[in-house]
Amino acid sequence: MNFIKLTMSTIDSDVINKKENVFENVQIELQNKTERVNKQSNSTSIENNITDTKLPLPNTPNQLEQQQDLNENTQPITKPFLTTVSFLRGISAVAIVFIHLNGPLPSTWRKKQFNHAYLAVDFFFLLSGYMTSYTVNPSKHFEPFSFLLKRIIRLQPMQVLSTLFGAFFFYLNNEKGDEFNLYKLICLTIVGCFTIPMPENFSVINFNGFAYPLNGPAWTVLYEYIAALLFTTVFRFLNVIALCVLNVFFLYFIIDIAFNIDTFRLINGLGGELVKGWTFSFSHCYIAFSRLLFSFTTGLIIEKIPKKHEIKFGFIITLVSITVLYNIPYIQNKWARSIFDLCSVVIVFPCILLIATRSKIHSQFVQRIGNFLGEISYSMYLTHSYILGMFNVWGNNYGKDASLSMWIYLYIVMVFVPMVFGYSCWKLFDVPVRNLLRKKKSSLDSEK
Repeated sequence: MNFIKLTMSTIDSDVINKKENVFENVQIELQNKTERVNKQSNSTSIENNITDTKLPLPNTPNQLEQQQDLNENTQPITKPFLTTVSFLRGISAVAIVFIHLNGPLPSTWRKKQFNHAYLAVDFFFLLSGYMTSYTVNPSKHFEPFSFLLKRIIRLQPMQVLSTLFGAFFFYLNNEKGDEFNLYKLICLTIVGCFTIPMPENFSVINFNGFAYPLNGPAWTVLYEYIAALLFTTVFRFLNVIALCVLNVFFLYFIIDIAFNIDTFRLINGLGGELVKGWTFSFSHCYIAFSRLLFSFTTGLIIEKIPKKHEIKFGFIITLVSITVLYNIPYIQNKWARSIFDLCSVVIVFPCILLIATRSKIHSQFVQRIGNFLGEISYSMYLTHSYILGMFNVWGNNYGKDASLSMWIYLYIVMVFVPMVFGYSCWKLFDVPVRNLLRKKKSSLDSEK
């Protein structure tokens, strides 16, 4: 019996010890769980405190788009290579100002100053294709209407302002003789504000039959809109191989114009150089479309090439190359001029863009200059023509008797006046109006 009692007591003690061990394990697990819960609650509270101090994160596609619209002009350029591209765009706009200054200059100067700056239009189309592909994220939902509305907000305010300025300057300078027609001037102003081209035979101003008589350079804005429509409806659906095939097809049009082959009987003797496109006629439209389609698709293709390494001294290489190209004196030989224009558009400009998108500007001062020139390039391009028109009037009336020092003085002044005027239009009108339109667009998107 004693043995039985002893064994029973040992069994009971073992059971009790096991229960105590189990109880202790349960307590430890409970403590661990409570510690985890406390840590999670603390971390969530910290995250809540942090997010309370930030702007709400956009969750829906509309909210993401609104945030991008609001940040488009309020944020500085974050990608280093964009500053290089912006600098080159500004240099191209300045080169166009220089070439339009050549009109009233003495004949000994006229064919020595930035005679190939007309090719800057092709470089603008190239940049437009690149930046269009760069800003459109293929992984996100693409809304064609929203994309086109963004392009209108970007381009149209300065188009309207430059047209109004053109009408104002024309009204002041016109002698109001028998040829002056106020009704025609009002019609030209209205259609110009809506970027509607006018046929070359409908003219109140004898400006080489410009599609936009009140502001000649505005013809490129029309083709920027056409490029946006083509990207929305065709180009965005194509892969790199299909784009390359199209690009080679468009290259033939450039060759057809540069060498005046006139395969389709549309050039009408205007070939031999890539300089036409400003008139709303079959010949000019064929030339303008060819320049647009080749350069724009080339920009789309270049954007899809991976950027693996930075190119040292790339900014200096591109800046010197494009400046020298624009400033090469007039080429007398017809075939040499055709080859030069063709090589510039087909080879040199794409190589410059390839290098520019793989280079950085390390000097902050030079970065500021590049950003400044890039920001005012569009407004300066659209507003310089009628300012330089005053210089042309002076040159035609008084240039024969002017001294060399007077010519140099006026030349320098007329270079800086369009830059100051373009900056004023950009700062006081273009940026505020675009920001207002973007906010209106964002509010409309939020109501959907």
